[in-house]
Amino acid sequence: MKCASGGGERSRSTFLSNPDLTDPGTLKRFITRHGLATKKGLGQHWLFSSKAVDAIARELAGARGILEIGPGPGVLTQRAVAVAETIALDIDPRVEGALGESAPEARFVREDVLAADVGALLGELPSPRVVLSNLPYYISTAVVSRLLEAADQFDWAVLMMQREVGERLMAKAGDRRRGAISVEVQATFQIRQVCVVPPGAFLPAPKVQSVVLRLDRQRRANVDMELVRSGFKQPRKTLVNNLVEAGFDRGSVIGALTAVGMRSDLRAHHLTVDQWIALANRVRIPKN
Repeated sequence: MKCASGGGERSRSTFLSNPDLTDPGTLKRFITRHGLATKKGLGQHWLFSSKAVDAIARELAGARGILEIGPGPGVLTQRAVAVAETIALDIDPRVEGALGESAPEARFVREDVLAADVGALLGELPSPRVVLSNLPYYISTAVVSRLLEAADQFDWAVLMMQREVGERLMAKAGDRRRGAISVEVQATFQIRQVCVVPPGAFLPAPKVQSVVLRLDRQRRANVDMELVRSGFKQPRKTLVNNLVEAGFDRGSVIGALTAVGMRSDLRAHHLTVDQWIALANRVRIPKN
């Protein structure tokens, strides 16, 4: 499903009294007025497609507290504040003035998401709590890792990211795109793709497609992530060889794989979350 067919859609929403940032002309004037020319180093691409915004906003229904990461001029923030109490977190100081006009109800926090105490910020909001973000492409995986650390503090997340990154997070066992981050995310959340967003939905247009994912927290599976990361250390190598290089005994690893019905020539991307758990229960690093 596509969230948008491209740029140029004007929002039909009438409940917003603040500037309609889904209108490209209005958005261009707004970012000029607030000095919000995009900075390549911050990976900024301002979403303006009303179809994409509407699709994302629908996923916020039921929230009472929203933490938005990287609000930019505030196109999604406008929708967030109409639903719930909202904290807007951004490292860019220009954003504060822009949100003062587009979404003054939001509380702005100027801080780097990779350094901020995300769990503490979420704890200041009423529940159910949601994390909302149009993730900067260059730190998407790093932000997802931070959210995994704070997963107990929110109920679901609505995240837009580069399509390639989203497909990696969703990659099932057997898919070569699967990595350690895929296993950890799938052990923590139920993942659903909301829609794909084309480059023309942004100003400026990126060179790649984006995807919106919804991550609903579930009971976290007891996955040994140290073991998983060791298994994925060198994806071209077999799981056995990676684990042996990490200090595990070859015989015990092969025996553990056999005991849970797996071949010894498999690579890490072939294992499901449940198989990682089964493997962790049977293999150990030998004590010196």
